[in-house]
Amino acid sequence: MKKTYFLLKTPSPSLLENKSLLISKAMDSFGCQGVEEANIEENILDEHLPPSLLYQSSHNQSEEEKAFSLSLEKIPNVLIFYFYGDNSLENKNSFKEFLKEFSLTALEEKECSWEDWNNSWKKNFVPFNIAETFCVIPEWHTSSHVTSLIPLILYPGMGFGTGHHFTTQLCLKALAQYSAGQLSFQPSPIFSILDLGCGSGILAIAAKKLYPEAFFEAIDIEPEALDNCLYNLRLNFSSENSLVNCSLRHRNRFVPNKRYNIIFANILANVLLEEYGLIKKCLEKNGILVLSGILDPQVKEVRTLYDQLGQLKKQFSQDGWSCLVYEGH
Repeated sequence: MKKTYFLLKTPSPSLLENKSLLISKAMDSFGCQGVEEANIEENILDEHLPPSLLYQSSHNQSEEEKAFSLSLEKIPNVLIFYFYGDNSLENKNSFKEFLKEFSLTALEEKECSWEDWNNSWKKNFVPFNIAETFCVIPEWHTSSHVTSLIPLILYPGMGFGTGHHFTTQLCLKALAQYSAGQLSFQPSPIFSILDLGCGSGILAIAAKKLYPEAFFEAIDIEPEALDNCLYNLRLNFSSENSLVNCSLRHRNRFVPNKRYNIIFANILANVLLEEYGLIKKCLEKNGILVLSGILDPQVKEVRTLYDQLGQLKKQFSQDGWSCLVYEGH
């Protein structure tokens, strides 16, 4: 039987609070396994424009048409929601109905084959640098791309973490600055790393390359993400001995029984709030905690809780997203 997934595109809400709530609801209540933010595609937009807007200059438009034009200027991006696995069609359809609560409609929805996903990524995913430290290289470019930076070789599955999104880039920037001594942390040896919500494993791989002797654990709620993470680990560490100190676990099977020198939690803000107790148990004294996936308006709420856990050393922000870097008490 051919393996497929469903995608649904909708305009991104203009308010960051609404965008955060919409994404959270999709993943928490409607079985959505991934969300991508992208530029709106002109051909899709044209299908939803009144015909007069396609050919008239603004001074010939009616007041209603001018208002519609102004509303479009406030919708620069689309959100793409991915549904796969059990009940994926039902989940997608239920979420489509839920969009009405945000006065949104689906711009596009379709069923796609996994082969389409892979071919699409291969066409658009090319090597790129992050923080003048790392170079993210797709698996199919490894033989042709040479870099003096630390290579992070990835095969993109449907888990988060290809490095393109600002939330991941900000985490890698924080790690690069920490390893270069550019953040004012107490000197502390790195023995253990935890990647909570590992996705493709890009953050754990980057940390492991900087600290090869460290033990690390990668945690996720999606079995597909863990499979993708393991595949990417093997791409980056050809020797099985390099993976002796590595562990992958489903979130439901993760029981915190040790503390970690570095913790990455590149997940949504509401999940960061829910996982505070777990992270508190896991963070080593003077350890580095990197929290990401936080929209700028959510920073205050996240800080209200996590300021109790450590000292905020740095806040990185880009395009409406923030990353908080703490030193544990």
